[in-house]
Amino acid sequence: MNRPEKPSSSTPPVAGGFPDDLEALLRAEESDPSRVLGPHWVVRDGQQSLAIRAFRPDVRELSIVWSANHKAYPARLIDPAGVFEAVIAPGELGWSGGEVVPPSAYRLRFRTADGAESEAYDAYAFPPILTEYDLYLLGEGTHYLNYEKLGSHVREVAGITGVHFGVWAPNAKRVSVVGDFNSWDGRVSAMRSRGASGIWEISLFAATHGPSITTKRPY
Repeated sequence: MNRPEKPSSSTPPVAGGFPDDLEALLRAEESDPSRVLGPHWVVRDGQQSLAIRAFRPDVRELSIVWSANHKAYPARLIDPAGVFEAVIAPGELGWSGGEVVPPSAYRLRFRTADGAESEAYDAYAFPPILTEYDLYLLGEGTHYLNYEKLGSHVREVAGITGVHFGVWAPNAKRVSVVGDFNSWDGRVSAMRSRGASGIWEISLFAATHGPSITTKRPY
């Protein structure tokens, strides 16, 4: 999730180093969206910077709200299908570059065409919750607490409460969580494949139970 990317120009091709993965994402065939989305350290203009990407075809504007300084960094639309990217110099954040980005470090702020605003934590900033031992037992059919691992469960990670989803779908190319919060678009909250285990998972963490948080509409 936070691995450095190959150097790119200040006006990179779509997704700044992941064009093939981005095309798979837009076709809803990417088995690990976090390879494209979420936080990534990149090199832009010879300088290491933090790129945060999100895929929200249902919003008009997107910005990154950094928790430590409460600043909002506008994201640029890098693909007309709805892929946004904000590139932030580490000095802006009081960092030197290359640090592991905690999932609570920022939130995504969305503005839709009707002016409504909402914020949510970035699902692709969170690491997988199911352990390799969980996957081993689930694959073996001997995980006697599988009802606690698969399905949907309220979890707390890094002080953030939300919902973790897990499902066994070994023949699927893509599995998603859909609802009003993502306009029922199966590309938006695509789950991460856990490889040969056949397990897919995603964590949608917010300030309250459920995948989205406070919505504000202009008067």
